[in-house]
Order: sequence, then C-alpha cells, then structure tokens
Amino acid sequence: MPQHALAWDVAAIPAIIIAGTLLHFCFEWSGERRGLAVFCPINESVWEHLKMAYWPVLILTGAQFLAGACVEQLPAARAAGFLVMGALILGLYYVTDALAPDAGMRTRLALDGIIFVVAVSAGQFCSHAMLETLGAAPLGVGLFLLLAPVAVFAVTTFMPPHTRLFEDQITGGYGIAGRM
Repeated sequence: MPQHALAWDVAAIPAIIIAGTLLHFCFEWSGERRGLAVFCPINESVWEHLKMAYWPVLILTGAQFLAGACVEQLPAARAAGFLVMGALILGLYYVTDALAPDAGMRTRLALDGIIFVVAVSAGQFCSHAMLETLGAAPLGVGLFLLLAPVAVFAVTTFMPPHTRLFEDQITGGYGIAGRM
C-alpha cells in the first residue's frame, strides 16, 4: 500500500463531510428534480441521511482508482468503512434520540452534525485499517459490496418501508411520494 494512503484517508474525512453536507440540500436546491432523488436526501428520515456519507465515499473511491491507488482490497475496505459510517449514523441517532427525546431543533441539528463527523471519521479509519491488514480481497466481491447500496437507495427512495427508519421526521411522509 502506498505511503500516502493514510494522508489520503484522513484528507478524505473533511471532503466527505463537506460533500455530504452539500448533498443534504441538493434535492431542494434542484427544485426537487426526481433524477437526483437517489443521490440526495429527499426528506428528514434517518435513512435518507445515509446518502450523505455513501455518495462522497463512492466518488472518492473512484478518484483513488483514477489516481492509481487501485489495490484489490480498496472496494471491500471502502464498503466496510461505509457500513461503519451507516451503523454509527443510525445507532447514535437512536441513542441520542432516546437520551434526549425532547431536544429542540438546534440541539438535534448539533447532535446530528456531531454524529456525522464521528461516523465519517470512524468509517475512514476503519477502512484504512482494513487496507493495511487485508490480504488480496476478491475485487468482484468488494465491488459488489461497494455498489450494492446504489440499488438499495434506489428502491427505498421510491418504495420505502413504512417504518420509523424511513419516516420523514418533519412531515411524517415516506420516500419521494411523501413529498407530494
């Protein structure tokens, strides 16, 4: 693995955070263009906020490939990193919601921001650790794991289950149909 890999992974943390934060608003900024719905959070459900981490990770992974960091275990390591991010975003949201159920909008926003920073940082460090310790992971398996969320986001954006995870915390709607 190249010497600069840790520097790349650490530098990616603020890039993911900034890109993810911008993604949070892109659907609204676009005039709610349905073509962006798979890529941008379309509502304030906890699930939709996973897109804020996933797409920047996927794009940065592609950039690493283009920059010549195409090691066989990169997709699997990045997929694992995203899984850590997602688990922390979901888990810490529900923990903080249980501990402070009556938190005001500003407090909830601050908590969500902290959760996002912690989740992205932990996911990147996990991914980096896997890159250092994994042997040659099958490239096809890694690519499948890295790209599988695309299909999951596509389905859940347009046909989400009607559970708390997918419920818009502001409107009570579900998926893109809940916005209309």
